[in-house]
Amino acid sequence: SPAVKLTVPRLSAEPRGSGKDRPGGTTPSMASSAPSSVAAGASVDLDASATSDSEDDTLTFAWAQTAGSTVTLSSATASSVSFTAPSAAAQDTLSFALTVTDGVSSVEDAVSVTVEANAAPAIVISAPSSVAAGASVTLDASGSTDPEGDTLSYAWAQTSGPSVTLSSATAASVTFTAPSSSSPSTTAFTLTLSDGVSSVEEAVSVSVAATASSGSGNSSSSGRSSGGSSDVWLLILLGLGFWWRRASRAPLVNAP
Repeated sequence: SPAVKLTVPRLSAEPRGSGKDRPGGTTPSMASSAPSSVAAGASVDLDASATSDSEDDTLTFAWAQTAGSTVTLSSATASSVSFTAPSAAAQDTLSFALTVTDGVSSVEDAVSVTVEANAAPAIVISAPSSVAAGASVTLDASGSTDPEGDTLSYAWAQTSGPSVTLSSATAASVTFTAPSSSSPSTTAFTLTLSDGVSSVEEAVSVSVAATASSGSGNSSSSGRSSGGSSDVWLLILLGLGFWWRRASRAPLVNAP
């Protein structure tokens, strides 16, 4: 019988593809989330972990900052990354680009986060309004606060009045000894408080009473001494007057 020739088509060993270079494939489906605005100093998450691929291909992530004050991302290749919002005196917008690829196809997305302007710290100073000369005086600003919880720095300076020595120029609470003077005086100070970005100033003054004069005591003593001398002379004069009156009344005795 005659031979029959069969032709068998060759099967391709290439796997079923995905993406634009694989007919019928699809690009990854991007899904990213981020807060629209945050406070300075806040921890910010950029999350693209919900991004998927219809062929379940392994996805790779590439993050890059494109605008705004430079920040440090926790990772440039993780699906979810974080950074700390910078502190600035003015509002700032940070922008980022994310590229996701499945090995063949890639997709990009842009994310922006607005960082609100840094809020200045609030000064609270406690101090006596008036003191006696020589008294120990405390200027206490330890109750001052910062809305973002930033570390505060203090700078004290005397602006007027008799010169005094502060226990510290940079502590939250400082002390000094009220000066002595023959007349009342006022010591004035300024405190500059900073959170590293914004700073505020406040003035505080303390009235110091005049030193008690020792001259008034001497004058009183002198007066008492002078009064005592007058009393002695008065007694002597009264005695002489009494003696004179008795002598003048005594009968005269005729001589023989």
